[in-house]
Amino acid sequence: MLTAQQSKKTDRNNDACGIAQMRVGLFKPVHVKTLVAQEQRMLLTPRKLLDLEFDLRGTLRNFGLKVGVVGSSRYEARVRILVAGFPRLAAIAEPRLKVRQVMRHQLAVLHKMLLDTVRGDPVYWRLMAARGSTRWSR
Repeated sequence: MLTAQQSKKTDRNNDACGIAQMRVGLFKPVHVKTLVAQEQRMLLTPRKLLDLEFDLRGTLRNFGLKVGVVGSSRYEARVRILVAGFPRLAAIAEPRLKVRQVMRHQLAVLHKMLLDTVRGDPVYWRLMAARGSTRWSR
């Protein structure tokens, strides 16, 4: 049975439990990625940030406004046309469009860094030579 002192969850108590579990063998060793692998991961993850565009599409759809199929260069103009009759929506959409513009510019910078990183990598070229792959280069 646990006493009142033992049932309190403190850092000291948690550390003691963790050490005891390690000694008993309940924890398994984990793989720690190299710094190079972590840097490569950091270079690839910003692509997920473009979900901002899809979020804005979904938000506008709630108001019955559909952006439709437009290229990335015409996206901002299309959104501005859709919200033109709704001053409050236009005021909300404008900062989001500016954030999207900055993010796309910075993503292009990161994309160039990624291309420069893999350009001389033989593993990259083998993967790109595989059937069904698409090239990243512009």
